[in-house]
Amino acid sequence: MAPAHRAIPGWAALPANTRGILWMCGAVVCYASLYVTLRQVTAGYSALELIFLRSAICTLFMMPWLARSGLVVLRTPRFKLHACRMTATYVAGVLWVYGVAHLPMADVNALNFTSPLFVVLIAMLLLGDAATTHRWIVLGIGFAGTLVILRPGVEVVSFAALVTLASSCIFAVSHSITKYMSSTEDPNLNVFYLYGLQSVLALVPAMLVWRTPELVDLAWIVAVSLGTLGAQQCIVRSLTASPASLVMPFNFLQLPLVAVSGLVFYGEKTSLWTWLGAAVICTATYDLARRERRG
Repeated sequence: MAPAHRAIPGWAALPANTRGILWMCGAVVCYASLYVTLRQVTAGYSALELIFLRSAICTLFMMPWLARSGLVVLRTPRFKLHACRMTATYVAGVLWVYGVAHLPMADVNALNFTSPLFVVLIAMLLLGDAATTHRWIVLGIGFAGTLVILRPGVEVVSFAALVTLASSCIFAVSHSITKYMSSTEDPNLNVFYLYGLQSVLALVPAMLVWRTPELVDLAWIVAVSLGTLGAQQCIVRSLTASPASLVMPFNFLQLPLVAVSGLVFYGEKTSLWTWLGAAVICTATYDLARRERRG
């Protein structure tokens, strides 16, 4: 079966940058839907169970690809890296779900924007990337935006906010491993191993807190899984079609969309400090992406 986007009349005729922007906008919608759908079930189920169910459902959705390609596609010399990436993603996912359950959705989203900053920091400290003065300055500005959101000394920094920030840092570890493997590993293989291995790791912790989902809750969890897969597929295609410096600003549209969703569905008002801090973080992240493109 041909990919869905090829069936769209005129899609291939669009300029590559236009396709990249549209894919990123699709990712924004998918990511925003994750917050809304996940919030529907965080009150009744543990983060440990939700992450397991999401992983298992995402694995099932990848089975048609495996059936078409055959088991031979699972061969890889980098299995240990897949396992490390999966473990980091699992821990970060559990912490992120906790944050969504205990913070306004816009605050969680804004703090998640620090993940690209952590990726650059990890690359400099652990992967040998050049630690230039400009990078340190931009990282300092970006993380200052985090302080604007948290306002330590003015407001009590909640445990949930610290957990969310920790999830962003650990997600950055996963992103760094993905970037390292991107030259040799097929994107579908990355996704399959991520959720397949995660299902195994998450099973025992989930059993310790298990509550059999009601049918309506299971539907919400399936929606979370679809949003997760959709966001990843859109991100990959966006960055394949266009440079990160062009499409990244559109990724920041997550915040207004998540903020509006939080207000409409849950009556959550977004603080001015969250908007200001997110603007600082996004500006720093965009500047890094633009500089990376220039080399």
